[in-house]
Amino acid sequence: MLPGQTWTSYTGLWSSIMGPVGDAEFVTNYETYMRYDGRSKAKTVQQLIDKSKDLADTNTPVNPARIKGYETNVKSAGKFKSDEVQSIIYEKMPALTNTVEQTMIKNGVDALIYPTMSRVASVRHDAKDSTYKCDSDDPYAASYLASSAHLPEISVPAGRDSQNMPIGLSFAGAQDSERILLGLAAAYEKISPYKNGDGLELD
Repeated sequence: MLPGQTWTSYTGLWSSIMGPVGDAEFVTNYETYMRYDGRSKAKTVQQLIDKSKDLADTNTPVNPARIKGYETNVKSAGKFKSDEVQSIIYEKMPALTNTVEQTMIKNGVDALIYPTMSRVASVRHDAKDSTYKCDSDDPYAASYLASSAHLPEISVPAGRDSQNMPIGLSFAGAQDSERILLGLAAAYEKISPYKNGDGLELD
């Protein structure tokens, strides 16, 4: 684990890397995969959007924000070869990889360890829970680092909070450090009080 100030340069990864690349490649990746999936009736992202909207008045509605994301993906289709996205892939992401790895070398660490999310999972979009509190702009922000830097990451159970909601702990490492990360995760699980669903309460 590194001092808090070390992470200040890693903020905003969704808007600067994850979002633009993900939006540009989603339609192609989804529709390529679905060509080989005989079970799904939503072979295109537009069909996925339409079928998701059909579930609005059922017991299993799709989060409207997710549908909006799919619509953004459709609008961004074809932009993967754009100068913006190519610059992110071939300039920004490698630079971030180098920065993270050099930070690890400088601090003499084999892995970065951090909460998988800055808050426990939120309630469903169509439900209310007065006990749920979230003071984070983006509870998923920590997970963007490894993905944006093309680095391996593994997450393990780390207990439960006072509301009995599960908490995760993530280990990220340099390129080709999967063996180290698997070893660290296994060692943590071996000594962790959190085993087989029996929670360790953390406030």
